[in-house]
Amino acid sequence: MPAFLRQLKTQMIYLVVWCLLPFSLLFFTLNFLLFHLASLRRAEVLILPEKLNFGGTVCVPDYARHRFSGQHLVFVTFREPTHNPYMPVIWHDIKDVEYINLRRFVLDFYFRGRRAVIPHRRAHDPAARWILVHLARWLGKDPVLLTYCKIYTGFRPHEDYDKDLEAMLARNPRDPSAYMWRINLRYGMYFHLQREVPLKQPSLTQELCAEVERALARVRGVRAEVRLCGFYIKKRTIDGPDGTSHFLDGSPFEAYLPAIRFLVSRGYQVLLTGDQPMSRQVAEDFDGMVVDGETLGINPYLHSIYTALHTDIFVGDIGGGTLFAGLVTDRQKLGLNAYLFYSAFNNFWIYYKHAYDRDGIHLSFSDITTGKYAFSGAPDGFTVESNSENEMLEAVRCYVEEMENPGSSEIDHTLEDLWPSYSTFKLANCHISPAYVRDHYHKLSFPE
Repeated sequence: MPAFLRQLKTQMIYLVVWCLLPFSLLFFTLNFLLFHLASLRRAEVLILPEKLNFGGTVCVPDYARHRFSGQHLVFVTFREPTHNPYMPVIWHDIKDVEYINLRRFVLDFYFRGRRAVIPHRRAHDPAARWILVHLARWLGKDPVLLTYCKIYTGFRPHEDYDKDLEAMLARNPRDPSAYMWRINLRYGMYFHLQREVPLKQPSLTQELCAEVERALARVRGVRAEVRLCGFYIKKRTIDGPDGTSHFLDGSPFEAYLPAIRFLVSRGYQVLLTGDQPMSRQVAEDFDGMVVDGETLGINPYLHSIYTALHTDIFVGDIGGGTLFAGLVTDRQKLGLNAYLFYSAFNNFWIYYKHAYDRDGIHLSFSDITTGKYAFSGAPDGFTVESNSENEMLEAVRCYVEEMENPGSSEIDHTLEDLWPSYSTFKLANCHISPAYVRDHYHKLSFPE
């Protein structure tokens, strides 16, 4: 296409965008005033809408309500294709939280496999936030106004953590990871607040829970006395340019099956969620004791929320699904395939991925926690391995033993205390899986 035509095409697109924007914002304003004015008037803390991934819709309102406990919180977000439409429901009986899921009055469609939003979010969203700010000041209680970043960066860390961090930075004035340690502490304070400010936990309504539980009972048949295990598997939809998986991905689906079989043998009905679908053959082999939304014949979004919030135990790769399960703060979880340089969520036993340098030498834990690789990720030429089927089997075995016999696990304080007080691992009250501890020492002692 000649340069002139390309320029003309670009100018036409901009013209359409700017012509549609006033109408889009007008409908947005009218819709908000018609359906959400009462919520705006109740708001003492208002979280302004912006583009969030699913994990953001989980932790942003939860962090804010822990920061502003006792104040009426209104969380406003724009509806995205990756969001779970049942998310507003989980706050149904928490009186000081309102979750508003807004639509954009825009042209939103897919063209040649790519999503197109006209007017673009970069023009629409800041203008919509500006409108809400002024509506809140004119018609509301002049609430505290927060953006996603302000929720994290606006909260001062605990003095002891901050003091330890500053002391470390003073010892290492040229540490390239200094900035990341500060950011990590701000984000990790969310998990600290979950423990220090206990609040009522989100949940589905009794009617929705009953719908899922009827489906679970139907597919497992005569088995009456079972416990429930949520199981989340993470996999990005697009691999890297060389066909490799993303460094935060989990393992191939088949690698989880020995661990799942063990769970079933211990009387758990396993509820699968995540990014890797279960084959019909696997569903038939487990005869109703391993299920997903399709197997149950219910809405998969409903299944995902029930799995995160209402199961007895929870196992999963570190990702949005396990972050969601962390809303249940009094239940310990097992985190598999944790990316070893910084992965940690609230109250988890963790089995990390193993990492090797260019010479095939297993990285020491001190290099990972506070040493030269902290927050740097694996440099070029390093190898980070997803968990093998035997590693996950042993991790699940250790986890189940701990859940059935609380306090029975041997905690390796030598390794755990390599994490500083200001690390997410410590802030989130995590432990290292005994199975990982054994394997870590074995790989250091007997390199392959």
